Amino acid sequence: MKKPIALLVAGMQVDHSSLGSLGGVADRLAGYIARQVSKATLCIGVREWHPPDHVSFAARHMWRKPGQYMALTDHMQMLWPMHCVRDSFGARWVPPLETVSWDRVVDVGMRPEVDHYSAFEEADGQSTGLIAWLAQQRIGLLVLAGLPLDGLLGHTFEAARSHGFDVRLLRHACAPLQSVEIPDFWQQQSGYWIDQL
Repeated sequence: MKKPIALLVAGMQVDHSSLGSLGGVADRLAGYIARQVSKATLCIGVREWHPPDHVSFAARHMWRKPGQYMALTDHMQMLWPMHCVRDSFGARWVPPLETVSWDRVVDVGMRPEVDHYSAFEEADGQSTGLIAWLAQQRIGLLVLAGLPLDGLLGHTFEAARSHGFDVRLLRHACAPLQSVEIPDFWQQQSGYWIDQL
């Protein structure tokens, strides 16, 4: 009997689309991803779910602007416009993914002082519980979709590999935040791309 295939969809929220505060490309990927959902055994939605005073928001820091970096206790933090604030319009799944019945939803970036890292761990190493859940489901293949490859999705890919998962990237369903063009580094990961579920 074949082990289940899990489709993990990251960052597909309104603020990551052309309608949102970050002006991303989530809406350009959403239709294709929605058509893949029914092909997976399990579907996991990963969303940024920030408090309004999150440390990564420029508005929290006096005289700071989005795009600037500032030194925090243990790292340099890039500052962003407010985005994906919990329970806000911008934090909603981008259509048509708002109708998906996810088998599990993983919220990241919920604590004000800790920026998110991956779907598996927060930046300070605190687990999201996803590793244990996937182990319980006896996942055979973990397929990633969504964005950004230069952030949440990319970190999730690297973390999945480090935790020993058989992981792949779904072609035409992954992108950096603000472009559908795949950077050279990711194109060179040729053994990890698949064309369909």
